[in-house]
Amino acid sequence: ENVDDDNSLKSRLALFKKGKQFGWVFDNEYDNLDFPDDINLFGIDGTEFLDDKDVSGILSYYILWRVMSLADGRRLCIDIDEAWKWLENEIVQEEVKNKFKTIRKQNGFLRLATQSVEDFLKLKNATTLIEQSATMVFLPNPKAKEEEYVKGVGLSYDEYMIIKGFNPAKRQFLIKRQDEKVICTLDLSSLGNENLKILSTGTAHIDTIEKIFSQENKSLDEKVLELKEFYKNS
Repeated sequence: ENVDDDNSLKSRLALFKKGKQFGWVFDNEYDNLDFPDDINLFGIDGTEFLDDKDVSGILSYYILWRVMSLADGRRLCIDIDEAWKWLENEIVQEEVKNKFKTIRKQNGFLRLATQSVEDFLKLKNATTLIEQSATMVFLPNPKAKEEEYVKGVGLSYDEYMIIKGFNPAKRQFLIKRQDEKVICTLDLSSLGNENLKILSTGTAHIDTIEKIFSQENKSLDEKVLELKEFYKNS
């Protein structure tokens, strides 16, 4: 390999050195991304970088590599919300496709979610990912398109019409596993208004949430209680 070539591995990696164009991406002296054993749920928000074509691929790959390394035999669920956005980079997409084949042997499973079937079907490996998905869950979509749900995803016309005809207010959804399907109802009102607001918060409350969780003199449980009180009174 000609190391002076702009497309050589050395030249491409050099862009991520301190002081270079992408030196800010991995600028810590040490990798501080940690997944402590005493915390069971982790969430990583990619909003700030997924639309940046220059770095979204390498950041997505790194994050997914670190998360997937947790598949060591413990019971593990990896949720990738708006998966089409995380998988726009074909190398990342290939890695997830390969993990689909092995993660069940490691006592884990992957869940790929999308609000737009159309966006997901644009992925190069969309058909393979759909074929490898043993179970699929479909939420109500009055705007569902037959071409996408029947030809793209592989549902029957009747299944497509069920999804299109769901009343969102009834909290119904369709679960499909091979030739079996079932219509389910999930009413979460018993969780209480403050808990539901935590699950579905909006950008208007981000500053308050960050202020609560930045308090160094409080435990995680105390911060969660304070957050619940905030939502209860809001």
